[in-house]
Amino acid sequence: MSGWIKVYRDIQEHWIWQDATKLKWWLDLILMASYKDSKFLLGNELFEVQRGEFHTSELKLAERWSVDRKTVKRFLDLLEKDQMVTVKKSKKGTTIKVNNYKAFQDISDNEEDNREGNREDNKVPTKSQYSPNEVPVKSQLSLNQWDTYKKEKNDKEGIKNVEEVEEEQRLVQRLANQFEKCFNRVVIPGYIDILKSFIDEGLELELVLKVMECSIGKKDPFWYCKKILLKNVENKVYTLHDFNLKAQEYELAKANKVIPVKSKNPAFTTTYSHGWDLEELEKRERQYLEERYTGSTM
Repeated sequence: MSGWIKVYRDIQEHWIWQDATKLKWWLDLILMASYKDSKFLLGNELFEVQRGEFHTSELKLAERWSVDRKTVKRFLDLLEKDQMVTVKKSKKGTTIKVNNYKAFQDISDNEEDNREGNREDNKVPTKSQYSPNEVPVKSQLSLNQWDTYKKEKNDKEGIKNVEEVEEEQRLVQRLANQFEKCFNRVVIPGYIDILKSFIDEGLELELVLKVMECSIGKKDPFWYCKKILLKNVENKVYTLHDFNLKAQEYELAKANKVIPVKSKNPAFTTTYSHGWDLEELEKRERQYLEERYTGSTM
């Protein structure tokens, strides 16, 4: 769909500017509004929408904005309370009217005179027109163009967007909850970082949670869990499904007494080849993490 709307700078002083998501939804409503009186067929019924109106439903808006229906209803109620829209509901859906629509669409005489003269200067450059060090002016871009530019820039610079940050926070919270449940102790950030590092290595989150659960009752459950996770990385066991298969193979081999004997001096093992004491190293690592994150010694 082509066309345009006007957005005045004083929108920055409006309450809706304070919430980026609600601002995006508000502009989306304006863009969906019909710029002229029109008619459309819905089933066997002919609907008329006036300039500044459009017909939709709360469910369609929920799908469009990737939220639930109640969130859409609360947002529309908020706009209607502030007299920004008028909402008419029927069995056939919802008709939304953007109040004072002419403020976003009409052109004054002065604006019409300047429109042609400014058209070349105000052209929005395409992605291919940006030089490597050029930063586009946000006011010259549509919301979609600006979002695309920011995403490409963040991807290039390794900056996480809001969704990625929220996803990582949920991951850390699940690890922390499982940590308290399985190890029966206060969460230590350094320990969570270690668990998260295995996920960064490619292990499935559900696999890490399962190994934590399997460590319950061990003499030192966290460090037992770490050893198992290290073995999973070494053996390329990345998913819970593969882990369960390995466990079944182990139990079958144990029942048939064909479990291979571990070498006392494994080849290519840096710890043994240098004569280091593995238990002493783990003890020092535990002590370091305890001192760093709790300020106490073991």
